[in-house]
Amino acid sequence: MPSAPVLEERRGIDDERTEMMLSEYSFPALLEERERRLERDLEHERVRRERLGARPARPGLLVILRRAVAQRADHAGA
Repeated sequence: MPSAPVLEERRGIDDERTEMMLSEYSFPALLEERERRLERDLEHERVRRERLGARPARPGLLVILRRAVAQRADHAGA
């Protein structure tokens, strides 16, 4: 485990980073940025769901098996 002075130095660096972030952006600007990010993520999710709904549904296993049996019967009878 790091020694106490090293931990204090790390805390100081983190505090400086936080202070810089807060000094660069106002709190309302941070909230607006977060809202824009959330809206963008929601739009991406909506588009993704629309694309999933537009995909053709895959036939179920029973349908696939019925088709295979019918094809075999056709080939056996031919």
